Amino acid sequence: MIDISLLNSNTVDKIVINEIINYDDSYLKNTDIKEITEVKVLGEIKKLDTGDLELNIEATGTMTLPCSVTLKPVKYLFNIKIDEIIDDIDENNLKKDVNTLELKSYLWENIVVEIPLRIVSSDAYEKEYKGDGWQLIKDGEKISNKNNPFEKLNQLLDKE
Repeated sequence: MIDISLLNSNTVDKIVINEIINYDDSYLKNTDIKEITEVKVLGEIKKLDTGDLELNIEATGTMTLPCSVTLKPVKYLFNIKIDEIIDDIDENNLKKDVNTLELKSYLWENIVVEIPLRIVSSDAYEKEYKGDGWQLIKDGEKISNKNNPFEKLNQLLDKE
């Protein structure tokens, strides 16, 4: 919760934001995020001549996500920059009261959007993955297929 009463009364031109926001486990439900560190929020809120508020913030933190290959936990650093105009008819889920502005849920929406579609741990491809009749082929490995139906044709072409 940020107190914007000084902006509304034209006492100050801007409010500097230097906050740490913590998210509990209830926020992590229905996301791939397994854990999130405290989120450091820096920025400012200015009042424009029209009476609207201009929000300029940068949020940084670390979220733990499952590796797309091994499902091991992988730490992912994020850095979100938000430049937003807040008016009385706000469609961005910023909860603005007469004297307060709630950033926590709005910032959470932006953090969830930052989740990458695929993240791979640094040691994911060091192991050899294989099973009954299959194996993961790494770049540069030659495939030897014993049941190649074109093998006889390749031998004929090699003779010519």
